[in-house]
Amino acid sequence: MNHQTATPHLVRFIEKWAAKSRADVIKDGYVSLSLMLDIHRNDYPYNEMPKAKFMKLLLRCLERQIVLVKYLSFCFLLDSQSLDNTKRFISLQRYDRIPSNSAPCYLLSFMPWKGGNVVIMAKDFKDVFFADLYAVMLTHGVTVTHPDPNWITREIKNYFVKCLRESMKYDGFKISLRPPPFGLSEEFFPIDNKSALCTFYKCDGIPSMDNDIRIVHASKLFDIDILKWLGPPPVAD
Repeated sequence: MNHQTATPHLVRFIEKWAAKSRADVIKDGYVSLSLMLDIHRNDYPYNEMPKAKFMKLLLRCLERQIVLVKYLSFCFLLDSQSLDNTKRFISLQRYDRIPSNSAPCYLLSFMPWKGGNVVIMAKDFKDVFFADLYAVMLTHGVTVTHPDPNWITREIKNYFVKCLRESMKYDGFKISLRPPPFGLSEEFFPIDNKSALCTFYKCDGIPSMDNDIRIVHASKLFDIDILKWLGPPPVAD
């Protein structure tokens, strides 16, 4: 099944996923989502917001995540030409629970130049569209965690950098990792007993025509303005 034939099936599947995601996050009380995005009610400036405004912010962040998955699912379908693999990628995105030993996967938190962080779950770094994320959000860093506190090995670290560089190179971007402490480094979070791989990078190059076409086609397919959602920061009105 090519992507033209698969796109109607993709739209139906992802709309069902989006509806379930909203219901699951509401049932969870936005607890897991706020932890993933590092948005905490007791931190400034959120502690000065009325509760209704804070909840509206979390709702907007959830919708932003849904838009991101729609965009990346379209990119995934184009590159993999597999609707089944694309569905598996979509189903992995959960915002009502943190990845755990019972459902292990990598949690990648990306830092764009504008707006708050966005997160992606992946079983393999080769399934992360680093270049497409950069093209739409101008990301400049990512933090990776995994349920296994001892997951960081030399092999994993090298594989992560390889996937990051190859994804960027394929789309014409050249990246340079910034030196520690803001470059490739490891951190340990004693509270939840997790190790994190933190990477900040500088990227040379501008989004190509192919990147722009993907954004335009995904926007039309899902009837959303992807740049409007993923470019500006998610602020509550």
